[in-house]
Amino acid sequence: MASTSETGHIKNVSLFEDLITTCQSYGTDYNPSNAMISIAQLQAAYTATQNALNDFKSQKTSFDMAVNQRRNAFDDIKPLSTRIYNALIASGAPKLTIDDAKGINKKMQGTKTPKASNEMTNTENSMAPKTISTSQQSDD
Repeated sequence: MASTSETGHIKNVSLFEDLITTCQSYGTDYNPSNAMISIAQLQAAYTATQNALNDFKSQKTSFDMAVNQRRNAFDDIKPLSTRIYNALIASGAPKLTIDDAKGINKKMQGTKTPKASNEMTNTENSMAPKTISTSQQSDD
C-alpha cells in the first residue's frame, strides 16, 4: 500500500506552527531553561520561515516564467532544423556536408540511427539491448 503522508517544507512549517500553538497552550507552565526555545524565539523563527517560503514562491514563479519563455522561443527549432537540412539537400551541397547536417538534425530531433547491438542487459525476465542517448537537447 502506498504511503499517503505529506512531506515537504510547507508541511514542516505548518507543523512548526502547531508546535508553537501547543507550547502557548501551556501558558506560564511552558518556561524552558534554554532561551532559544522560548515562545518569542519560536515565533521569530516561524516568521523567518514564512518569509523564506514567500520569497521562494515568488522566485519559483519567476523561474517558471523564464523556462516557459525559453521553451516557447525554441518551439519551432525542430521543424526549422528539418527545413534547413532539406534546403541544403535541394541546394546540391556536397555529400559530406549533407551527412554532417543530417547528424546535426538528428541531434536536434533527439533521435539516432539504430544499429545492431551485441550488448544486452538483463531485466527481470527478458534480455533488452543497451541504449545510449545521443540527444543533446538539454539547456545549461
